[in-house]
Amino acid sequence: ICWRVGIHYVIKVEAESVQKLNRTAFRWLINRDDSFYTNNFVGTLTKKGLAFARGFEVFTDTLLFNVVSSIFPIFFAIAILWRYSPWIPLVLIFWIVTALTIGIPIVRRRSKLVAIRHDAGSKMAGKLADAMTNMPAIKAFAGEKREMKFFGKYADDLAKKAKRTWDYQNLRFDLAISPIYVVANATGLVLAILFAGRLHLEPGMIFIVFSYYALVTQNFWRINHVYRNIESSISEAAELTQLFLEPPLVQDRQNAQPIKITDARIEFENVSFRYVDNINEQASFLNDFNLEIAGGQKIGLVGPSGGGKSTVTKLLLRLSDVQAGKIKIDGQDITQVTQESLRKAIAYVPQDPLLFHRSLFENIAYGSDDATTEDVVRAAKLAHAHEFISQLTKGYDTLVGERGIRLSGGQRQRIAIARAMIKKAPILILDEATSSLD
Repeated sequence: ICWRVGIHYVIKVEAESVQKLNRTAFRWLINRDDSFYTNNFVGTLTKKGLAFARGFEVFTDTLLFNVVSSIFPIFFAIAILWRYSPWIPLVLIFWIVTALTIGIPIVRRRSKLVAIRHDAGSKMAGKLADAMTNMPAIKAFAGEKREMKFFGKYADDLAKKAKRTWDYQNLRFDLAISPIYVVANATGLVLAILFAGRLHLEPGMIFIVFSYYALVTQNFWRINHVYRNIESSISEAAELTQLFLEPPLVQDRQNAQPIKITDARIEFENVSFRYVDNINEQASFLNDFNLEIAGGQKIGLVGPSGGGKSTVTKLLLRLSDVQAGKIKIDGQDITQVTQESLRKAIAYVPQDPLLFHRSLFENIAYGSDDATTEDVVRAAKLAHAHEFISQLTKGYDTLVGERGIRLSGGQRQRIAIARAMIKKAPILILDEATSSLD
């Protein structure tokens, strides 16, 4: 009964903790800036995000059901052996300390190898997700064999690093510690015979001492092997926490206030911006850029590909921060207001409209927190999406697939336009929003 009651509360605590850790991981990921996702594979981040809470679950289960259950018998055995002679458990403790002294440096080295193995696994997961995301391109270019070869490199790398970790465990740790356990058991047998003869104890004492020595060394050996699970779970969870040691590049200033829109006047004042990639090469996009847009005015930015048109929209949305100059809306520096309020004031249709794997209704209503059915239909009609939606079997309840893959390019753009329309924001940005439309 006590066991079942205890397990009930362990399950309760673990379930609540895993829920909080999953939420924490998602909050960390969703609050990162645009450059973070530019420099990281989504598949890798997904693996690390899921491993964060799973690592805690494995850690807790291993600690409670393996480590604790192995440690208590050790203390119990030492207490029993102490009754015959303090020297018997003291010698046992000596061998345990010796095993720890030799084993800890080896374990630390193994921890580094485990971290390297998990990193290789995350990279492989990223490549797998990248291939799955781009499957239409793979099929169109008959790239199956090429992708198998490309993915195989990462699979081989993971296997190589996993084998290195396991060999280290087998050839370094086990070979170093196993002789200590053998000698400890032999010592226990010698001490049992010695003390039984000198103290004229019953012959059964030899069996008791040797049995407890064997019990302790067996449990201690099991603890060392169980530690590998703990080590692995900590290393796996650490992959996510390491990503967040550095703060996001775009953050709300302390005491930032919500933006107040009156005329929606936009000003770029001597703005300079450059992208910085992973190898720290800097490419300049804007230098002393100035632009004024009056409230109610419609303007179009025209220029060559890569000229910085989309960059201007990203800076206005504060997906990245400028290196010099200011961007103001109604005289308010956008770096001094909250990101949430700024983006709520802007309706945005990106160049490559991506949709959630949800219903058409949910995708359109995403632009407004309190959208009604009438609002969604009205926005769809404005974007000329209602025509094709009404012809679908499930209508607005139709699931669009991952990234909206079940829709054509033009249909995705119309849904994205409808999503922007329903927002009714004072500022509307269309980044080549009609490139796939007639």
